[in-house]
Amino acid sequence: PPLKIGGTLENRPVVNEEDLKLLIHSGHEIASHTLEHHNLLDVFNNKGEKAVRDELVQSKVSLEALLGTNINSFVFPFINDNNSPRLRQMASEFYSSSRITTENIVLNELPIKDPFSIMGVAVTQDVPMVSYNELLEEVIGSDAWLIEVFHLVSSDGGNTYECNLVSSPDNELANWLPSISQSGIHQP
Repeated sequence: PPLKIGGTLENRPVVNEEDLKLLIHSGHEIASHTLEHHNLLDVFNNKGEKAVRDELVQSKVSLEALLGTNINSFVFPFINDNNSPRLRQMASEFYSSSRITTENIVLNELPIKDPFSIMGVAVTQDVPMVSYNELLEEVIGSDAWLIEVFHLVSSDGGNTYECNLVSSPDNELANWLPSISQSGIHQP
């Protein structure tokens, strides 16, 4: 969220402007994520459509001004809570695609038929490794797009960022990640 860049959100540091520009320069797309990380379904139910549109527009405009690039995609906050056809339709008024993150294992079949129903899977330690291995096998050689969502957090007050799943050398997921690069799956 633009108002949180370089600050904190939920007692965690948020990436700063310089790091975002480095990501853009490295070929990554930066997507909008609301202005202040509000649950848009709550905003819709309590304040109405105009308030949701304001979050969508102001987030896009703020990021574009800050980063000097077009912001074409929107990522809904709060995992599945915002998986609403009406919210996706509203996002389509300002963006060329949107994504919902889910805790369920999901693949996006290619070609994408609805760019506002793209799903990403939140990679957590709660998902058994056998599920990731089965998913990896399913993706190899298929016409599917797997979006893995890792939230970066800091355990030292914001001095360094680390993926909370890979921070332990004996973590089963940490040992699995290198197999992705050896699988032939494209990684941006």
